[in-house]
Amino acid sequence: MHEVVVVGAGLAGLTCAVTPATTLAAAPDDEDLVRLELERLWSTSTREWDLLVRHHVAAALPAVPPPLALRRPVALGDGRFVAGDHRDTSSIQGAMASGRRVARAVAAHLGATR
Repeated sequence: MHEVVVVGAGLAGLTCAVTPATTLAAAPDDEDLVRLELERLWSTSTREWDLLVRHHVAAALPAVPPPLALRRPVALGDGRFVAGDHRDTSSIQGAMASGRRVARAVAAHLGATR
């Protein structure tokens, strides 16, 4: 996982997972490849942007091989509930989304109306 922060007209950040299937896998430390990808993603030139920092985090997110099982059940029955990124997407966002779904499921289980 690479996180690159560059400065153009404002502050921009990019987090990219570098796997064998991506363009950046061949040379993950090549700033030019990252800039090309940023240009493609944001439809703008990055030539005038300054590199502020680059972090390499080897195991930032778990690998999720296909098929991706989105929105796995959070209510297991008998008043048991489970939350975590493994119930949605393997990310902080997935963990938060599953937590929200568990909160709603528990409220419904307890008969709360709202």
